[in-house]
Amino acid sequence: MKKNLLTIALFLSFFSLRAEVKLPKIFGDHMVLQQNHPIRIWGWADNGEKVSISFNQQKKSITTDKSGKWSFTLDAITAGGPYIMEIQGKNRITLSDVMIGEVWLCAGQSNMQFDLKSSLNSESEIKQSTNPYIRQFAVPKFTSANPEEDLTGGNWQVSSPSTSGEFSAVAYYYAKKLSARLNVAVGIVNASWGGTFIEDWISYESLHSLPDFSTYHDLTPEELEKWYSQIERKYDQLFNSLGIPDRYNITEDSANWRKPDFDDSKWLAARLPDRFDYDLLPRFDGVVWFRRNVEVTEEMSKQGFTLHLGRIDDYDITYINGTKVGETMGDRDKRLYVVKPGLLKSGKNSIAIRLTDYWERGGFLSSESDFKITFGEKEIPLTGEWKMNIGKTTFMWLRSPNVHPNLLYNGMLHPLCRFNFRGVLWYQGENNTMFASQYEQNLKTMITDWRKSFASSQLPFYIVQLPNMDGFNTNSQHGGSNWAELREAQSKALELPNTNMVVTIDLGDSTNVHPKNKLDVGNRLALLALKNTYLLPVGEVSSPMVDSVAFENDTVVLFFRNTGTGLIARDRYGYLKGFELAGADKQFYWATAIIEKNRIIVTSEKVLQPKAVRYAWSSNPSDANLYNLEGLPAAPYRSDDWDRVSKDEKYTNWIK
Repeated sequence: MKKNLLTIALFLSFFSLRAEVKLPKIFGDHMVLQQNHPIRIWGWADNGEKVSISFNQQKKSITTDKSGKWSFTLDAITAGGPYIMEIQGKNRITLSDVMIGEVWLCAGQSNMQFDLKSSLNSESEIKQSTNPYIRQFAVPKFTSANPEEDLTGGNWQVSSPSTSGEFSAVAYYYAKKLSARLNVAVGIVNASWGGTFIEDWISYESLHSLPDFSTYHDLTPEELEKWYSQIERKYDQLFNSLGIPDRYNITEDSANWRKPDFDDSKWLAARLPDRFDYDLLPRFDGVVWFRRNVEVTEEMSKQGFTLHLGRIDDYDITYINGTKVGETMGDRDKRLYVVKPGLLKSGKNSIAIRLTDYWERGGFLSSESDFKITFGEKEIPLTGEWKMNIGKTTFMWLRSPNVHPNLLYNGMLHPLCRFNFRGVLWYQGENNTMFASQYEQNLKTMITDWRKSFASSQLPFYIVQLPNMDGFNTNSQHGGSNWAELREAQSKALELPNTNMVVTIDLGDSTNVHPKNKLDVGNRLALLALKNTYLLPVGEVSSPMVDSVAFENDTVVLFFRNTGTGLIARDRYGYLKGFELAGADKQFYWATAIIEKNRIIVTSEKVLQPKAVRYAWSSNPSDANLYNLEGLPAAPYRSDDWDRVSKDEKYTNWIK
């Protein structure tokens, strides 16, 4: 009898829970709803249940459909509040402090995620951040193989010294300027995840329509979980086999690991050359050591030689018989270490490579033909089995969204598709620089995809172009720049209607992919919106951009738009910098440039018949100094369509 009573009680409890009226997580206390736009409110209840809503003198009722879903569309309301919203079914939900104002979706990777407390001058800003007109909803990080109907959590926070430090810094400053000018509440929905690819944020249907992604299949939840679980088990086995109890606390014995007589018999086997982060160490960032012995003849031991290791991602220090023979940073240059006679001995010699993978892709990128030792015309191949050990673990992307496209669209964006937004701020691209040649099509596809998802074909899209980053010599004259190519791809998105872009090549940090000055980024975005979305008279808010180019014998003339009240060179002597010219040989040289109203005249004594002109075409074009008088830097530009550095690099998913 007791068992039957317990069963009945459990059944009634389950039925009661199932019958409760429920709202998506995006609806809650302190939320901001878009003004002057019909308001959609939806949720779930029991099949056939009557649900009613009361909000700002509007009252409506509806009966749920067979699946228990219900939806209301309330009349548009002008900015105001705070209001109370009540939803009544078999239970009552009361939402308080609801504001009507402007709502923006702020999405991307780490520089959008970058919080206010980590930004420049954060302490003073946070102290004065009490503002009921600024509110954030942080979308929880979640990957999903299927488009989700709801988020996994989240709540609206009102800006104050106790909450604002966790706000997206870019979004906070954007909302602050917007709210002050419009005198309305501004809600920012922060859907960002550091280190993610743009492919993560596009729906399967849209991405699959592109030739580069047509063979990608839509994962099942079972396939996704199986892959994650397999990788976790693989790493458990790998670290156990190396005798490493704590994968994030490894003792690297670099002094001995480089020595020729070190016993590496307990190390793991690895076939090189290869990207170790695919199969050997999937999604691994950190330090990996590789060792191998080679036999040389007595004749060879007396000669100088060249060690060929191809391209390595990201940084290597290489030793032969314990002596360092070279080190190189970056994946652009092939390792060609020229060694003088005297280092080798007849018989067995050791090669030890300390490889540091800082981010995402890592390992040996070149073919077997680039992996060898050469003694003039003679060579010793280095392909085949090496010994491998882990020196340091920085990060392992075990449950990363980057293992397959559209996992973040499914888990973090699709649940928001019925929510009304005024527009989108997009700050992403750092993770895609190696695939810059694909980014143009992918960004345009994502914008079109989101507009379709939000049922708003003209939804404003404001893009943050990547800032200056990395070395000054990563430019046209030294092999090109992936970052410059990614910026170009971002600017191509402006071919779509109702898109715009802020240029930030003056706001970066050459040594930090996360520059701390987010105030100017947020303010520049806000100025774009105030003029283009809200149609306010705020003057010139866009960076100068090349409108057309003319080649006239030995001279190149660039015509600009968005010049505002005039163009200037930010230099104490008035000299323009950052312009390059190349002839038919495609060799670029720094050029002389002068300003004539809204155009720039470019010449070079070294290029008498120029075929191409570039401006700020570098990963770190911080010396480029063309601005309009409104203080906005000119956008990077190239006139040519010559091969990109990234032309052969393609995004590759991890789950086949």
